[in-house]
Amino acid sequence: MQYKNHMAILLRLVSSACSLLLLSAALPLNAAPYTPTDSDEVLANWGEAVDRINAPLKIPEVNKATTTLALTRAAEQLAGAGKPGQSYRYQLAERSLASLANQLPDNRAQRQQYRLLHANVLQHSHRFKEALQELDTLFDQAPNHVAGRLMAARINLVMGQPQFAREHCLALLGQTDLLTAAGCSLEARSYIDSEQGGSLQDSYRELSALIQREGVPNDERGPWLAQVLADMATRLDQPAQAAEWLSNFNPRISTNYLAQWADTQLTLGNNAEVLQTLAPVVEATGVVDDALLLRLAIAEKAMTPASAAANEKRGEQPQSLQGATNASALRWQALMQARVALREARGDREHAAQMARYYLDLQPNAARALHWATLNTLSSREYTDNELLRRAEQLAGGAPITQSEG
Repeated sequence: MQYKNHMAILLRLVSSACSLLLLSAALPLNAAPYTPTDSDEVLANWGEAVDRINAPLKIPEVNKATTTLALTRAAEQLAGAGKPGQSYRYQLAERSLASLANQLPDNRAQRQQYRLLHANVLQHSHRFKEALQELDTLFDQAPNHVAGRLMAARINLVMGQPQFAREHCLALLGQTDLLTAAGCSLEARSYIDSEQGGSLQDSYRELSALIQREGVPNDERGPWLAQVLADMATRLDQPAQAAEWLSNFNPRISTNYLAQWADTQLTLGNNAEVLQTLAPVVEATGVVDDALLLRLAIAEKAMTPASAAANEKRGEQPQSLQGATNASALRWQALMQARVALREARGDREHAAQMARYYLDLQPNAARALHWATLNTLSSREYTDNELLRRAEQLAGGAPITQSEG
């Protein structure tokens, strides 16, 4: 599914605002493409933001005041981490929480908040089993924790365990409102026996009817439910319906929402609209999220004149990102090519889905596509993940493997 961060919306219903998954580390827009020589090289220097996180929180000094400060800082960072160009905030939140890892708060409520925040950071790094362990500990203390149950359900769906996800959703009955409980439960049910299609069709029909009867919520639940319904419509091969659900809100709500919106528009052939919508967002942030850069490059390629495409195929691409900016027909593709080179050098598994799609849709390469799609499904097993693997296997079956998978 394209909205692995959608829990950010719901977690703001509780005091510890959080945002889920997401998707991508960011690079400065105008940095020159290169292959790093040091695998530990940092992506960017976030200056004062990092200094502010690290400043007073030394382990020996942890007390009630510094505990509150650490939790507050982490929650603040996670509240904005799902926005375009802001995924670095996950790292800042992790640094803030690190001061508490060996000395958990004495206060029961603060311990619960720590577990939830830490699980959020872990799942963003695709450390799903560790995140679920944190949440299990949270449930031992607070079995009716709504935000925790929602996060656990989402992580289990990502891991391809819809039955477990639904159990967490059913635990919400009587603990939260009808739309939240129903949205969670029907999403999980739509993945159970989905090969036959019945569960998906029934879940989509029931949730659609519920929204039509109750109305689309004006609060944080609205965008989340729109994403759930759009995903179901996509899986039912109804992209126009998916686009309609996503049109209820500004796609800039989050990186994840924007990426899902873009995928729907790409399916409908609205490449120009994708470029017109995503480019200003990326340019305004000054950094490029992998998820958004990928969609920009795909849309750009679809609109690239034949002469520019021929030059690209011959290797006549700009040698710098600044050059790519001037050669507007290849701008985003050149940026994505540079990003892929960096991810390849690092073996960056967190971005395996984007890597697989690059080798499927931008620079077809059967071996690399299969390599990255397979890596992606080791942790993420939703519909879109399985589709990537299916496409990669199809490409590999129809073309000779010319590059090793290492």
